[in-house]
Order: sequence, then structure tokens, then C-alpha cells
Amino acid sequence: MYAGQATLNPLTLQLENLNARVMDAECGEPVGGMVVKFYLASGRAVGTAVTNGRGVAVVNSPLSIAPSTVQALLGGGYYADAEGNGTYGGAQGHGSVELGTV
Repeated sequence: MYAGQATLNPLTLQLENLNARVMDAECGEPVGGMVVKFYLASGRAVGTAVTNGRGVAVVNSPLSIAPSTVQALLGGGYYADAEGNGTYGGAQGHGSVELGTV
């Protein structure tokens, strides 16, 4: 599992483009239909998405981030957890967060 780079919107203090890609470890094929939960490094849940046919799950968090946690968020990034199913086990990825531009 790979988690990519998300963006913190400086105007709304919301996270955009939290994303993860789930692949079969043996053959490298994308895994569709996998539930992925997104969390901040602090453990706060910020969204859930299901992977598409390319194995990609994307979510924009509707939750505003408190100004006091912005620095920790930019340094700590976020986590994406795939729950697993009857065929595949669970997996976790770590993604970074960058400050967006206005």
C-alpha cells in the first residue's frame, strides 16, 4: 500500500487529496473495492473511501484542522489503513501533507 501527498488548504484549514493505492503484493495488480480509512498522525479519523478499479482511494476531509495543530500535521503527515477482506490482509501507508497555495 502506498499513501501519497495531500494538501492542507491554507484558507479553510481542510485536508485535500488524501490518497492511497492498494496493490496485490504478489502480482502488483491494483486491488479494487478495498475500504481505506484515513487518519492524522494524532490518531484523529478524517475520512473513509473505497478503492476504485485502479486500486486508488481518495478523500477530501470535511473537518477543519485547528491552527495549533497545523505544524504537527505538516511534519507528521497522515496514515491510510486498508482493512483487508477475505482475500487480502490489512495494510497501512504513510503520506505527507504540504501547505497549499492561495
